[in-house]
Amino acid sequence: MAIWFVAAWTHILISCEPAQTVPVEEIRLTVYRIIDGDSFEGRANGQNYRIRLFGIDAPEKGQDFYQKSKDRLGQLCKEGPINIKIREKDYFGRWVADAHTYKGEFINQTMVKEGLAWHFTKYSKDPTLKKLERDARDLQIGIWSIKDPTPPWEYRKNKKANQPQRS
Repeated sequence: MAIWFVAAWTHILISCEPAQTVPVEEIRLTVYRIIDGDSFEGRANGQNYRIRLFGIDAPEKGQDFYQKSKDRLGQLCKEGPINIKIREKDYFGRWVADAHTYKGEFINQTMVKEGLAWHFTKYSKDPTLKKLERDARDLQIGIWSIKDPTPPWEYRKNKKANQPQRS
C-alpha cells in the first residue's frame, strides 16, 4: 500500500510540473489558427506550434471584447510570417513567447496598448506592458471603455467554480 501511495504521489508531482524553461529559440512562424486574443497555432520548419503570448491575458469567450481581441490578433498575424521568440513551455504544453509582425511590430505590446488584453502581472513584471495598460486605462479604450471589466483570470476562476461537480 505504501509503495503504491508513493508511486502515485510521485506521478502526480511529475505530471504537475510548472512551466519548463527552454533555451531561447527564435523562429519564423506562419499562423494558421487564432485561438483567442493571446493564443494561436502556426507552423515553422515543418513543425506545428501552439503559442501563448507572454505577459498578457486576453478576454475569454463569453467576455466583452473577446471577438475584437481575437480578430485583432488575427490581423496582426495574417500579414506574413511572424517572428517568435520562445521563452518557455507552460503547464498546458504551449510555447510562451514574444511575437513580432514581419514589419517588426511587437504583438504582445500592441494587444495591451489597444486595450485588447491585460498585462498579466502574475507572470510578468514588464514595465512597458504595465505602462501600456495604464495608458489604455487612462484613455478608456478597448476593455477599459466598460465599467469594471472582469480580468480573464477571474472570469476563468468564476466559471470553473460554477461548473457542476462530477460524481
